[in-house]
Amino acid sequence: MPVSVILDGAVTRHTPEWLFLSTGIRAVDHAVETFLSIDANDYWTAQHCMRLDCYMRGSPE
Repeated sequence: MPVSVILDGAVTRHTPEWLFLSTGIRAVDHAVETFLSIDANDYWTAQHCMRLDCYMRGSPE
């Protein structure tokens, strides 16, 4: 079990752009898949809709 996490944007300096973009698309995929699931419930639907809204507000138009 990890004891600590280091969040430092500088460590991503050399990360290829395609990797960042593919990770973002995967996050959208998970959110859509969850709230469209036949097993979806109100709590998770609301959580993922809010998350998608955050993604959209954070993306360039």
